[in-house]
This record gives sequence, structure tokens and C-alpha cells, in this order.
Amino acid sequence: MDEPLLSSVGVAQHNPESPIPMGMLKNPKDEAFCQHYAQYGNASEAWRLATGYTRDADSRSHSLMVKTGIKERISEIRQELAEEVAYTRQEALKDLVSIIKAAPAEASEDGALCEMRMGKSGPYYTFPDKLKALERLAKMLGWDEPEKVAVEHSLNEGRLAVLMGVK
Repeated sequence: MDEPLLSSVGVAQHNPESPIPMGMLKNPKDEAFCQHYAQYGNASEAWRLATGYTRDADSRSHSLMVKTGIKERISEIRQELAEEVAYTRQEALKDLVSIIKAAPAEASEDGALCEMRMGKSGPYYTFPDKLKALERLAKMLGWDEPEKVAVEHSLNEGRLAVLMGVK
């Protein structure tokens, strides 16, 4: 069976009595695609989940991503999700610093950042990997950006000709 492209994008008109958000797309498959993309961040996977088809998912999902309204709806959904989570960047940075600075003896069942592990003598608590937390903190703060190095060179024409094998 040949897979149809999702229909054109339309934005539903807002009805104050309707529970449908103003930005919800008219076409259910378009809306499903946007919901899945906002959740997983992968257009091909979102296409597969929204349509149930697997063939040509890469090209078909790309075609959908360039349609008017799709990217805007995905942004709107992500904003809604961010508001629901209410976990800010500052809170994430604070938690990463707490993990990095925590002493192993501070790990307990009551520790919000602690993980439970099973050992030979039963469960025990530990903090997440400090090195991974440090790597993530460095990435979030932009510390892992490559350094820009200016390279200057000067060769006279005779030496350049020798290096290039020209006589």
C-alpha cells in the first residue's frame, strides 16, 4: 500500500467553549507528528509513530517538516512541555554542582539526587557519576567549546617550491 503524504497544515480556529488549544492542527496525523517530534526529536520516528508507515520515512518526514505551521506547532508543544516540567536551566546547573561537590557519605535514601543500587548485602545509595555530571556542566556552560587558534606561516617562494616538489 502506498503511503499518503500528510495533508496540508491548517490551524484550528479558537472557540472559547472548546477544550482544543488554539494552536492544535486540524489534521490529526499532522498534530500526532508534531506531538511525537516534540517528544522524541526525530522526524523519521515521529512520522512512523504518527502514520504507522515505515517506508520512505526520512523523505516524507522532511517534506512535512518544511510545511507551513509544523515547526511553529512543534515549538508551541515544546513550550507547553517546558512549562509543565517547570525545571529551569538554573536548577539543572545547581543540581549538577551538588552532585559534583557531594561527599559519598552524604548519599542516602532521602537524597533527591541519589540513585539506589543493589549490592550483595542489599540496596545502597550513591550519587550519579561525578565525571558525567562535570562533563554535562561544562557543556551547559560552554566550557567545552573548541579553542580558536590562529595559525600563521611564512615561507619564501623558493622553499615553498621545494616543499611542493616543483623545480
